[in-house]
Amino acid sequence: MTATSDFMTDGQLYCTSDQSADGLDLVLGWLYRIVGASLILSASGLWLVPGANWGSDVMLVKMGLSVLALMFGCWLTLSSSKIARPDIEIDTARRELRLVRAGAMGSSLVVGRCSFADLSRVERHPDLLKLWDQNGAFLGDIHVTERRIMDMLVSGLRDAGQPV
Repeated sequence: MTATSDFMTDGQLYCTSDQSADGLDLVLGWLYRIVGASLILSASGLWLVPGANWGSDVMLVKMGLSVLALMFGCWLTLSSSKIARPDIEIDTARRELRLVRAGAMGSSLVVGRCSFADLSRVERHPDLLKLWDQNGAFLGDIHVTERRIMDMLVSGLRDAGQPV
């Protein structure tokens, strides 16, 4: 008597993004933008506020503060922009994860590949899988809402020897 899992017969690819599910990146991005915008406004406020001191002894300090505030403000504002992260494709038939980035003219470029057996750690939460590669680097969160797909993924990971 033999038993097979559903994941072997299903040849579909499941695509997801590797963005964090906890929202910390979103909060930090908005915080960086707010601080950056306030630094840019404060740099212009040094010069435009009514009653600003135009004395020659204060000009060098105001110029230095303005340049520093503008540089740090622009850096914080631009550093909060999203990085183009690759998507994760899960191939249950081949038991592997692929990191795929959009290429020219709608093509897909495979950036990285990792088999289920080569994953160093997998954490399972009720509707979330967190994956780490063989070097211990975080690959991403996979948010799965359909129970059937979650069961296929967990079954494939367990058959590859991963404790889930």
